[in-house]
Parts: sequence; structure tokens; C-alpha cells
Amino acid sequence: MNLRLGTDGRRAGFVLYLPVFRQGTHPATPSQRQAALAGLVFAPILIADVLDDLARGEAGQLAFELVDPGAGNAADRQIYDSGSALGPATDPAADQHRAGRFQATRVLALPGRDMTLHLNSGPDLERRMERWIPALVLAIGLLLSALAATWVHRQGQARRQAERLARDMTAELEKLALVARRTSNGVVITDEHRLITWVNRPLRST
Repeated sequence: MNLRLGTDGRRAGFVLYLPVFRQGTHPATPSQRQAALAGLVFAPILIADVLDDLARGEAGQLAFELVDPGAGNAADRQIYDSGSALGPATDPAADQHRAGRFQATRVLALPGRDMTLHLNSGPDLERRMERWIPALVLAIGLLLSALAATWVHRQGQARRQAERLARDMTAELEKLALVARRTSNGVVITDEHRLITWVNRPLRST
């Protein structure tokens, strides 16, 4: 899920959701998953938290922009722009929005959505390009690898956090289920329409 937080437009991000299903269920179809859904755990990921340090480290060398081509609103397609993150340049030659002599575009296959990464050479890099063309190719490759690795790492962290919360919720549900089965008091579970779906043994015995 693609989100925009705050009024400055820079706090774009995503929310990674993980469903928690009722104990003992193994839903395989969308309708079964909907029927067995007990709740959701989620982990927010702010793009600026991931990429701001990289933008500052590459200032003057490389500028980059992350775009979501599948966003319905054109204003929401730009997810991150290193030039906007660094603020206005005091030297026009160092403007991160200038068209660089070297440009590259890559598609990043992310969970649930493909993003487009545009890279633009900066003035500091171009001044050394005649001597450092092999280094330029290497730098772009390393930057792409670093961006992909950073993104995958943050996605993995968010997923592990969501899975840990899901396990905790499942453990709590198992405790509640154990209490409901063993208590001498009557326990009734209903669905959202208030139809009884389960009663414990003491209530069935009455």
C-alpha cells in the first residue's frame, strides 16, 4: 500500500500487511482467507528513512528518482527524489534536477509492485568522466546493488517484525482458546452478524 504522510509531500512510504488467521485454519482461496481472517499486523516503511543517507552520500555524484508507474494519480507517482531531499542547490551546476550526461533507468521488482529507478550523473562525476568512465559504470552498478540490497533488507526487517507480531497474536489467541475450552463457565463466540459459531463444553452440556 502506497501512502503519503504529512503536508510536505516527502513522507511517501509503504505499509506491509500480514494477515493473521484463526487457529487451526489453513485457508487456500480468497473466500476462505476472508472467512478465517482474525486480524492484520502491519509495518510502515518510510522511503526517506531508507534513502536520505544514500542521497547525501552521493550528492554531486549521482542523482536518483524512484517512481511508481502504477499510481493512479500522476502527483503520487514520484516516490522519492534525491534532489528534493537535499534541498535547493547554492551552485546551479550542482543542481540535482539538471539533466546529466549519463542516465540510466532500472525496474525494481518489489513485493506486490514494480518501481522504476531513474539515475542521473552529477557534475562532480562528469568532471572526472574522461578518466573515470570505467569507475562510472562500476559506481552505477554498485549504487543499483546498494539500493536493491537496502530495500530488500528493510523489506525483510518489516516482514520479520510483522511475522513476530503475528506469532505473538497467535499465542495469545491459543491461550484464550485454552481458557474457553477448560473454564466451567459458558463461553459463546459469534460472527459479525451475531450468529453463534461456537460454544464451549459446559454450555453444550446444559
